[in-house]
Amino acid sequence: MKNYIPFFSALFLLALLWLADNDCFGQDLPMKNDEQQIVIFQDDFSNNKNKWKVGVEMNGWSANVENGKYVIDNPSYEFMQTQKSIPIDISMNFAIECSALWLSGNQNDDFGITFGQFGRSDVNNFFDFTINANGYFRYGRGIKGNYKELIPWARCLQINLVSTIENKIKIKKINSNIVFYINDEKVAIYNFDDFGVNNEIGFIVKGKQKVQFDNLIVTQE
Repeated sequence: MKNYIPFFSALFLLALLWLADNDCFGQDLPMKNDEQQIVIFQDDFSNNKNKWKVGVEMNGWSANVENGKYVIDNPSYEFMQTQKSIPIDISMNFAIECSALWLSGNQNDDFGITFGQFGRSDVNNFFDFTINANGYFRYGRGIKGNYKELIPWARCLQINLVSTIENKIKIKKINSNIVFYINDEKVAIYNFDDFGVNNEIGFIVKGKQKVQFDNLIVTQE
C-alpha cells in the first residue's frame, strides 16, 4: 500500500505558507493596505500655510501655530472648534487622524476631531470623536445646538495620561461602519451616518482647557 502521508503533509505546509503570505491566518483580511490610501490633506503645522484660524476671538478663546503645533486655548465652558473644507468622497472609505496633547485646564472635558460640519456658518451641526485627560472617549453629534451621544463616555486604557505624551486619534470609514482608534488600537465601531457634502474637518475643544494638535492626515481609498 502506498504511503500518502508525506504528500498530504507537503500540501498542508504549502497551505500554511499561502495563508501567512496573504495575511489571513488567524486574523481578518484588511480591506486595503495603508500604502493604497491616497493622502488628500496633511498638515504638520510647521507653518500656517493652510491658513487655520489664529489669534484671539471676542469670547477670549485663542488659537495659534506654535513650535510645529496648533494650540487652542478655550477659557469658556462652551465648545470651540476650527476646521477646513477638505473634499472627501464619503461613498468611498476614508480616514481622518491627528495627534493631540492636553496641556492644562479641566480634565473632565473632551477634545478631538470634528467632521461633517454643515458649513462654517452652522457650527452647531457636526460629528466629533473626542477624548479627555482622565482616560475616557466618546462619539457624538451636534444637531441644531443640541449634543447627542452616539457612543457614551467609555473608559479607555489606550489613552496616554502622561501630560508629555501625545494621543493619536483616528476615525476610519469601512463600508457602512465607522471605526474608532486611539493610539492605533481599535476601541469602538458604529454605523456610519451619511453627512453628505459637509466636509468641514478640524478640531474641537470643549470647556476650559488648553490643547495642542498635530499631524492632521486625511486619506481616501
